[in-house]
Amino acid sequence: MQLEPPRGMRDFYPEDLDVRDRIFAAWTEASTLHGFQRFEPPVVESFELLARKAGEEVAQQIYHFEDKSNRQLALRPEVTPSLVRMISARAQQIVFPAKWWTIGQCFRYERMTRGRKREHFQWNLDVVGEPSVQAEAWILATVTSALGSLGLGPADVRIHVNNRQVVAYLLCELGVPQEQHVDVFMVLDKKGKVPVESLKGMLAEKGLVPRIADEVMDQLAGESVDSLSSGPLAASPAAEDVRRLLDLAAAMGFADYLRFDSGVVLAGAIGRNGVGRHDRRASSGRWDGLRRRGHRRDPGGAQGAKARTAESGGVRRHVRRHPRYGRRAHCRPTGRRRHSDRPRIPGRKAWEVLQLCRPARRPLHRLPRAG
Repeated sequence: MQLEPPRGMRDFYPEDLDVRDRIFAAWTEASTLHGFQRFEPPVVESFELLARKAGEEVAQQIYHFEDKSNRQLALRPEVTPSLVRMISARAQQIVFPAKWWTIGQCFRYERMTRGRKREHFQWNLDVVGEPSVQAEAWILATVTSALGSLGLGPADVRIHVNNRQVVAYLLCELGVPQEQHVDVFMVLDKKGKVPVESLKGMLAEKGLVPRIADEVMDQLAGESVDSLSSGPLAASPAAEDVRRLLDLAAAMGFADYLRFDSGVVLAGAIGRNGVGRHDRRASSGRWDGLRRRGHRRDPGGAQGAKARTAESGGVRRHVRRHPRYGRRAHCRPTGRRRHSDRPRIPGRKAWEVLQLCRPARRPLHRLPRAG
């Protein structure tokens, strides 16, 4: 009989659970304290949902199987697709911005490395419907609160922040074609772990002429926030988002944890977390435009730390004139739903329903019945 768990999986003995439960308790307390609401999707999701986000090739990286009814299913590799599905299913009842959190077990069939197995627990903080960097500030305030509860202060943990659009603006100014940006980002992501001369060589291998490769590394050499106020980086419109985030961090009391790092090239104005010499124990970024990747409906914008998102759009308000009183009557946002799909309320005439519905996202099914 095999006494070891399946390859890539873990056993949690009582002493292990004591440590894990302490971490989970800190996450739970911080999430609740900062106004996040808990949600919990299933561990098993449809393969179609996961493939919409990552493509059909994701089947090689996840635990994908067929059930007895020939349905294509998979163990979730992350919580993002489930979040979008749940938000889309009740977009008409949820009040935005929505702040949700969960601790989910995820599975990935990938090559294992030190500290990385094929299953892990992930703390998700998701803000849906807040397009400004206030969302990142809420998330970072929650994360640093949990770190403080675990006895990890600014001397122990550094959170590196940046906005990829700042670096993209610089590359455009230096004449780097947009189709090469992703390759450059992959090289810059190794900043701090690989010598600068080696990075310049990698950039040259990606097609950048040596002069431009030198200039890119020279411009991104500093980690001072002053570089966002003067110099080529300051001219980027996205630099204002980073400056705004740092201002919010100072006002909310966690600025000591943050460090501006031009080598962080994630999609949003938020970055990676380093604990001592160990890097990337946590990471995050905006995932705007998830709707365009195949999700049908999109209730608003979302961004977050391990928080992923859908972008603004897909919600509209119907306004009509009441035939008796001559004033405008509103019905609530309906997204892409057809008029015939709207829920009906027993005992209410259509115009009375329209008169009662306000633009404040009040669910129709909660309206009082007639009589």
